[in-house]
Amino acid sequence: MAGNSETPPHAEPHEHHEHAEAKASEVGDGVTIVSAAALLGLGAIIQSEMLAGMAIGAGVVLAARAASRLTADVMRPLAKTAIKAGYAAASKISELAAEAGEEVQDLVAEARSEYEGKPSPPITH
Repeated sequence: MAGNSETPPHAEPHEHHEHAEAKASEVGDGVTIVSAAALLGLGAIIQSEMLAGMAIGAGVVLAARAASRLTADVMRPLAKTAIKAGYAAASKISELAAEAGEEVQDLVAEARSEYEGKPSPPITH
């Protein structure tokens, strides 16, 4: 990675992956546009009647690629947000369970102390 001037050597692995995906997407878009233009030109040479149909087909291909990229750009952040929310919920549940466990331990200690005849000091939180 030291010779790669496009991605800094200190970049995180996911940053490099996202950079590579963006670069591949740019190349893919260029190839798709060139392919669509070549097909349109070929259609004009072969039969001018086919030109409208080929233009519609090329437009559909380009629209599908744009929709795919948009879906990925929207869905990835939504998925990350959902995962973060899951981690936050799990952390809060763990915290609440620990507090409940402490309260149960306090009750058990008080009950044992009273059972053994020793007055227990009230526990305040």
